[in-house]
Amino acid sequence: MEEDSQENIISLVNSIFNVGEFTKTEFTLEFKITDIEFQTK
Repeated sequence: MEEDSQENIISLVNSIFNVGEFTKTEFTLEFKITDIEFQTK
């Protein structure tokens, strides 16, 4: 099975959630979700 590239993952997360900002390193991706409704679930 082929792994998704970081760019594909960023695009997918942005299409689902309201991402305020993200941090990208060689091995990790961190997303800050700004959707209050999502944060309270």
